[in-house]
Amino acid sequence: MSVEVPLGPLLYLRVWHDNSGIKTKASWYLNMINVLDLQTGEKNYFICDNWLAVEKGDGLVDRVVPLATAKELKSFAHLFTQSVKKKFSDGHLWFSVFSRPVRSNFTRLQRISCCISLLFCTMISNAMFYRQDTQATANKAGVLMKIGPIEFTLTQLWIS
Repeated sequence: MSVEVPLGPLLYLRVWHDNSGIKTKASWYLNMINVLDLQTGEKNYFICDNWLAVEKGDGLVDRVVPLATAKELKSFAHLFTQSVKKKFSDGHLWFSVFSRPVRSNFTRLQRISCCISLLFCTMISNAMFYRQDTQATANKAGVLMKIGPIEFTLTQLWIS
């Protein structure tokens, strides 16, 4: 949204909604609002980090959010929570299936496909080395080779 005149000094921002979504889609989680004044180039940040929902959080759908100070924006708690949220929603493959980030070209189906591929690769690598006994393998393969402290059989060499 743009306006023709500068916004001036902002101290608070009022945010609300009418809770008219479909069942579970009526709830909003408001993390942060960034306001850029196009005339002056001034950036303002408002940290809410709360639910705008009747059934979640404190049940409010109307909030007055104060302007965030530089100290709040650089605080450890704010930076840590933002970093953890981003890393889990986008960086962690398994969690990102359920909490897909909004700005991502990596679809949920692609994420699930990668999870399944990773799971199957892990399963097949575990199956390759399941119950590998040096003595039993040596008897089956016929030759137990020893180079210094390292012992291996032809079967182990083939698998690796």
